[in-house]
Amino acid sequence: MSQIEVKREAHLVEIQAAEHKLMRSVGKAVAIAIPICVVIWIGIVLLALELADWGGSWVSTICIGAVVGVFAAMFFGMWAGALIAAHDLDAADSHRD
Repeated sequence: MSQIEVKREAHLVEIQAAEHKLMRSVGKAVAIAIPICVVIWIGIVLLALELADWGGSWVSTICIGAVVGVFAAMFFGMWAGALIAAHDLDAADSHRD
């Protein structure tokens, strides 16, 4: 094995470590964002229903608020997790020969 191949393998290990940190960071951020966003969106839906003096089913609309909250949490959690781990990906990429 030549010296060039050893350097490439070492660089791949560094990149893989940065990618694993990115995945852990995204997972943690999504797990934190889900309850926060669900509560916010259920609150928004309940406020809108209260202001509109709506006489329909509250259960179905609260479920819609929860589902929208989960989608929002996925988006914002992935965004925040990627921002948290971006510097590690840049550092791993800048060490390339």
